[in-house]
Amino acid sequence: MPQLASGLSDAKWTALQIRDTMYLHNPTDGFRKYNSTTFVAISPAAESPAAPTLNAAVVTGSLTAATTYQWKLAFANPALGMQSEGSVVFSRTLGAGETGVRLNLPVITAPYTKIRVFRTASNGNAFFLEGDTSATTYDSKAGDLNLSIPFDDTIDVLATIPVG
Repeated sequence: MPQLASGLSDAKWTALQIRDTMYLHNPTDGFRKYNSTTFVAISPAAESPAAPTLNAAVVTGSLTAATTYQWKLAFANPALGMQSEGSVVFSRTLGAGETGVRLNLPVITAPYTKIRVFRTASNGNAFFLEGDTSATTYDSKAGDLNLSIPFDDTIDVLATIPVG
């Protein structure tokens, strides 16, 4: 079997191919990507979006005033079934009468096409999908009962192949 690079362990690799790029991982050598010519180490953190920041715009919604909410973002490409690791958490305690929040979002980078916005219920700790967008801002205003899919950053294993 051809060797992709020297100096790697004999551990089994988990691999995922997206278009012309193969993404590989094993517990010893970490994450790598291979595009038919180059085999390089990558950091999974590079795939995570930056945390959202607060936008000063006033938003009216169904959030509960004077309680704390937390947000987490993930890049996504629904057509390819891809979702990145989650961002660092952004937390905010709403003021009296405040029922919505506008978030500034990071720029989306290929191969992703959307940003998924996950939020906790009022004073909660578990993250659920509130919505997704391709814009650079997002109005978080859905009531707690309208949150849907729980945040899941586990990676599905498509194949395990020996390399080397």
